[in-house]
Amino acid sequence: MASWSRSRKSNEFCPRARVRSKGERVGRRTLALAIGLLIFGCLIAPEIGHAQQDFVYTVEADGTIDAGISNFVRKAIDRAERDNVPLIIKLNTPGGLLSATEEIVGRMMTSEVTIVVWITPRGAWGFSAGTFILMASHVAVMDNATAIGAAQPRPEDPKVTAAMAEWIGSIAKDRGRPENIAKLFVTESKTMDPEEAYENHIIELRASSIDQILDNIGMSGTSVEQIDMGIFEKILRALSNPDVASILLILGSLGLLSEITTPGVGVPGVAGTICLLLAFWGLGMFQINYVGIALVLLGIALIAAEIFTPGFGVFGVGGGVALILEVVL
Repeated sequence: MASWSRSRKSNEFCPRARVRSKGERVGRRTLALAIGLLIFGCLIAPEIGHAQQDFVYTVEADGTIDAGISNFVRKAIDRAERDNVPLIIKLNTPGGLLSATEEIVGRMMTSEVTIVVWITPRGAWGFSAGTFILMASHVAVMDNATAIGAAQPRPEDPKVTAAMAEWIGSIAKDRGRPENIAKLFVTESKTMDPEEAYENHIIELRASSIDQILDNIGMSGTSVEQIDMGIFEKILRALSNPDVASILLILGSLGLLSEITTPGVGVPGVAGTICLLLAFWGLGMFQINYVGIALVLLGIALIAAEIFTPGFGVFGVGGGVALILEVVL
C-alpha cells in the first residue's frame, strides 16, 4: 500500500517536472537570445554612429567654468564621438575652477572628433580657464571684438604659475601652436585680440558666423544641431555655483551637527550627508566620479537600513534621493 502511494505521487509529479524543465529551457533560450541581441547591438552601434557625418553639434559654455559646465561639455563630447561628428563649443567666460578646467581640457585632448572652440559672441571673453580650453581645441576661432589670455593664477604663487605655464605650453605644442607665446598668457598674464592671436598663430580663424567655421573644417552647408542643457544639467549648474555650494556646505554641517546632538539617525543626518557631498562637488573638491561612487554607496546603505527598520521611511527616501542624484551626475 505504501509502495503504491509513492508510485502514485511520483506519477503525479513527473509531468510537472517535465513542464518545469521545458519552461526552464525556453527561459534559458530566451535569455541567451536577449544577450545575443544586446551584444550585437553593442557591436553595431559604433558603426551606426560612425556613418552619421552630415551635421555638426554646437554647445554654449557661457559664464564661469565650474563643475556643471565641465559635466555638460564632456557629455557633449561623448555624444559627438558616438555620432562621429565635429563639435563647436561657443565659449564666453571670465575664467573658473582649475579642477573643472582640467576635466574639460583632459577630455578634449583625448577626443576622437574635431573640436572647435569659438570665442563668441562679439565682445565675449576667453580669459583664464577659457584660454586653456581654447588651446586644447583642434581649431581655435575668435569672433570680432573678443579677447583671450590673462591666465595667471590668483593668488600668485611662483610654483603654481610655473606649473600652469608648462601645462598650457604643452597643450599648445601638442596642437601645433607656438609654445613660447602660449606660456606668456600665464607668466605675464598677456591678453590678445583676434588680430594679434591670428598673427601669432594662436588661433586658426577669425569668424563672425558659423558658416565661416564650417567652410574652414570642410563641411560647408552642413546642418547644425544645438545641444542644450536639460533640466537636470541646469540643476547641476546651479549646484556648482559657489554661492549655492557654500549654502549647501553650511546646511550639511548643521545637519550633521544636529544628528550628533540628537540620538538615532534621521532626517538631519541623511540630508546633511547629501548636502555635503553636493557642496564638495560644487566647490571642485571632489571629482564627479568620486561623488557618484559615494552617493551610490550612501544610497545602498540607506536602503539596506530601511529594510531592517520597516516603516521608518527616512532611510528609504534618503537612499532613493542619493541614487537619483548619482544617475544625474
